[in-house]
Amino acid sequence: MDTVIVYSPAPGPSAGLETIVFGASEWVDLSADLATLESEFVIACRVTRKAAAAVNTWIATSGAGTGDTYISIDGSNDRFSGKLENNSGGPLITWAGTTDEWETNETNSIVVACRSGNVNAYINSNTPLVSDVDVYTTVKSALYLNSSDNLGAGAAAMEWIGGVWISAQTGAGDLTYDDFFDGSGLPTFGTGSVGGVAADVALTTVAQFNAYGGMNGTAT
Repeated sequence: MDTVIVYSPAPGPSAGLETIVFGASEWVDLSADLATLESEFVIACRVTRKAAAAVNTWIATSGAGTGDTYISIDGSNDRFSGKLENNSGGPLITWAGTTDEWETNETNSIVVACRSGNVNAYINSNTPLVSDVDVYTTVKSALYLNSSDNLGAGAAAMEWIGGVWISAQTGAGDLTYDDFFDGSGLPTFGTGSVGGVAADVALTTVAQFNAYGGMNGTAT
């Protein structure tokens, strides 16, 4: 089973995108729909950081913070940071942005996608911030949104613009930034397929987040 997580939309109009607001107690458990290990993985989203300076925003993790797969806004330097880890505990890629990309109240669009031999992280552009050609069997998938573990630790105020789109289907690792965002950085996905890859989880409205079985707390 492959994995795709996209934090922004699939083909669909930019107009009418909802903003889903999380406080410091809202987080999402995706483990009912995603396996702990996947052969492909994609995550894309448009996120507004609302947490104060020096507070990490854990966009998505595999459940062990910096000791595992994670995608975050580093509160110590306001940078887009992350790591993808394989099934044996070895890092495929790690990254920390080169500038202060993510000040409080700043919004950015990201995609992290991988399959064996093709690993990429993007921010606001179809040119990867970091790429690697690591060959692996499985990668630890991101199972928790706005949490550094499987219990909601480290949840921080944040906003999702256009929601989250997740899949564990073949082809996920070949999707890129342009598959999920338009030229203005706005999500273009909805609840359907993206680039021929079907969604396993697609949450694009406040109501959908709150109705999701793994939602903890109430989004507004």
